[in-house]
Amino acid sequence: MSRPLTSLPSAVLFPVLALAGCDEPSTGSAALPPTSAPAPASASAVPVPAPLTLGDGCYAGVEPEKPDATIEALGRACAHGMVPLFERAPRTKLEPGAFAEFELGIDDPSKCIRVAAAIDSNEDVDLELLSPSGELTARDDLQAPFALLNPSGTVCVDAKGKQLIRVRAEHAALAVVQAWRAK
Repeated sequence: MSRPLTSLPSAVLFPVLALAGCDEPSTGSAALPPTSAPAPASASAVPVPAPLTLGDGCYAGVEPEKPDATIEALGRACAHGMVPLFERAPRTKLEPGAFAEFELGIDDPSKCIRVAAAIDSNEDVDLELLSPSGELTARDDLQAPFALLNPSGTVCVDAKGKQLIRVRAEHAALAVVQAWRAK
């Protein structure tokens, strides 16, 4: 009896995909080791959490917790010596797949910033910063339930004015955002 690839543990799935190619699941007769995990009733019923792709940045020791705690940890680790731009970190309930937006006033573009977002779900969160003219200034590339602009350092904006912070997740989630600027 053939078992769908989605029911295999990742240790088995990745070598099988590497051998079979990623375009289509293999339907060949390759012998696969048995697994004790039952197949899910419906692939859409159980969301698969995004794998953490973190690397060696300032955020490497930050463990995703409740969004407020994660934002505080990111501030300590990645915005050390910087000043928070929101007195109280704004929060919102994200609708599945839709961006939530927060305005960020920049009065001195010579002082670079960091922006972070965290959600209460174990999936990837998207974070973007748009200029006053609507152009993309920075986009997060971490695959984690928190996001940081920029993962490799601060973001320096070109002009004064209202920047737009945009946050999105695939499923509904509570999001918390914070921004810091250099002193």
